[in-house]
Amino acid sequence: MSGPTGLDGLRVLVTRPAAQSAPLRERLASAGAQVHSLPLLQILPPGDPLAARERLLQARGADFWLFTSANAVRGAARLGAMDGLVPADWPEALFAIGRGTASALAALGRIALAPEGATSEALLLWPELQQVGGLEVLVLTGEGGRGLIADTLAERGALVRVARCYRRERVAHAPDEVLAALAGVHVIVLTGGESLEALVALVPESQRAALYRLTLVVPSSRVVELARHLGFTGALLVPEAVSDAAYLARLLRWRQGLD
Repeated sequence: MSGPTGLDGLRVLVTRPAAQSAPLRERLASAGAQVHSLPLLQILPPGDPLAARERLLQARGADFWLFTSANAVRGAARLGAMDGLVPADWPEALFAIGRGTASALAALGRIALAPEGATSEALLLWPELQQVGGLEVLVLTGEGGRGLIADTLAERGALVRVARCYRRERVAHAPDEVLAALAGVHVIVLTGGESLEALVALVPESQRAALYRLTLVVPSSRVVELARHLGFTGALLVPEAVSDAAYLARLLRWRQGLD
């Protein structure tokens, strides 16, 4: 007998910020999953919006802008609008990490170069970013980011500015609320290492053994390494891209036993 072809009966917990989770939840539900939501992070304006706006204005004539996330795109659009700097005024050359970031730019009428891999490392391998000596670059990101892209481009000779266009803050949940959300769950969808650490911190230590056995869908091999370091022993699934369609496709493949 063949296994299930959809996600019927699969209980999936989506941990994206509340304002950004609906499209993925709808896709998963359409494939038969029982979908629940527990936002672990919320996206807020940057701590120093004036500094971020100044960076945008300073770099409006830069050789290219590089966006690390869809949140950076949306944050830049909001901040720039305060000074009349609309997306059409951004430099012609734009780079994006992942399809989700590229899609956020497309929604604003802008096209970006984006590698298949949704990681900083994948972007930095692009031929277009090898010879950047003397070029002016703006990296648009969130507070507390890794800094790998800015540091590497600077090492390659670029004049790099960084605009921190948003910040992430953990959502406070009562332990009972978290345990109720996890009850009966088979799979947890996570947005990154910060959300993974936030989830572990929310679960009482006495209850973490069950958590560590669950299947996780995570955006990169770097988060896989973090999960193993934290003690997760269940399946760790990485989609081909950070997009709703890719997350669904990865779960379907896993459910069909095609890993």
